[in-house]
Amino acid sequence: MAAIPNWLLAKRQLDKHGKTMERPEKKKLLGPIIAFNHALRKIIDAEQCSGMQQLINFVNDIVLMMSESEEVARYAENAAQITLVGMRQEIAAESVLSSMQEVHGIRGANDEEELDGIDIVVNYNGIEVGIDIKSSQTAADKANRVAREHRDTKYMAVWSGFTGCDFGSNLILEDWQLRNQQGYYRSVMDVVIQQVGHNVA
Repeated sequence: MAAIPNWLLAKRQLDKHGKTMERPEKKKLLGPIIAFNHALRKIIDAEQCSGMQQLINFVNDIVLMMSESEEVARYAENAAQITLVGMRQEIAAESVLSSMQEVHGIRGANDEEELDGIDIVVNYNGIEVGIDIKSSQTAADKANRVAREHRDTKYMAVWSGFTGCDFGSNLILEDWQLRNQQGYYRSVMDVVIQQVGHNVA
């Protein structure tokens, strides 16, 4: 995990100064964070890691080997946990959507889209939409309220439809759990299309 040192540096800078940074500065720091996220995703997709805690411990061990202080190691552990909680929600959402006939393509957000708050871009019945996956309905409602206040109509925040209890300590859900949420995603996507959809040329 060669991405960890740069991720840790960028993450700490963003957390400390992100609110006062201009977009180009943020974009520069986003590179190492996205590289770290992609490395984690590869480990999860290849099923090289069975549970969330195992992966958090792996990150923590590397940070400690970098001779970082206990405080920095705790920060890294917390940041990795937050990242993984979000990532497993994204994976679940992508898995449900990709199993639906109405979905003609899904891709991860590019750097610019990430800065706008988008996690995934979905082609739903020929209409492309940016989606920000959230771990609760409350978090999704709050993100949408803030986006509308800023007149941001590029994307819509959506609850993944799953709770921490559904996952337990796992990173990936069972097929039956994913299948059970197809109806929820159909109703959600109808709303998303009305709000932020645009036709794909």
